[in-house]
Amino acid sequence: MHERIAAPYVFTRAERPLFSEVYFPKKIAYQGTIFKALEEGLEEKVVKEYLKEKVESLMEELKGYPGLLNPRQFEEAPRNRLRYISRDDALERIEMYQSRFQGWSMYEVDGIFLGEAGRIDEELTQVIRLMFRFESSLHAKAEEAGCGDALRTIHLWFMDYRLYRLWEQRPWDPAEKKRLLNSRSPWPARKRKFVEEHFEAAIKDSNKWLEDCALFTYGYLVRKFWGTVLEKGRREDEIWVTSLFGLNLNIVKQLVPPS
Repeated sequence: MHERIAAPYVFTRAERPLFSEVYFPKKIAYQGTIFKALEEGLEEKVVKEYLKEKVESLMEELKGYPGLLNPRQFEEAPRNRLRYISRDDALERIEMYQSRFQGWSMYEVDGIFLGEAGRIDEELTQVIRLMFRFESSLHAKAEEAGCGDALRTIHLWFMDYRLYRLWEQRPWDPAEKKRLLNSRSPWPARKRKFVEEHFEAAIKDSNKWLEDCALFTYGYLVRKFWGTVLEKGRREDEIWVTSLFGLNLNIVKQLVPPS
């Protein structure tokens, strides 16, 4: 006689999250800032207030990420995407920020680095690991239409495409939709219809999620770290952030038994 499992764990299809790690020297002087920034970073309001407070500095510091502080990038023509961003623009974009941060892991590694003039530096490094999961605002609509896999395909397409595009190119352009449809042909009729109707909204959703992750990581978390370095009169030449976009995440999830 087999035991009946009331709430089994079930396999779910792979997601494409954003996996990031921040590498920072492990020194007593920085530990308080690191833990406080991570704990407070769970609160969306705290992150927003910090970003607003530092907005003018962020406009200069994040120039290497064109469009990140542009609240109207999704409506503008490609030729206008790199236009001047005002302080009010940046504040408007920060107000649109949604928290994607739900926790972290931490570990330590010993490292040896070749410094200036061939100097060898030995250093204990603290690594903060972040995993941002994507949750589409179109999920319920896709599931109702039996097109959950079509929505997932659009997100995977975006995550691969973003690595190769120019800043002036828009991943939601009709030409990109056509390329996706042609690359997966033939499509079941209802799934092709879903992609044709929702491609632009789904790609913008993915893009907004990714940029919210960037605002948190670079505009808030890493900035908190190096702010403490400056406050304490220390010097750390570089802070490394690695990002893995091709990672698959499978959740083996427990079903909640009926009450």
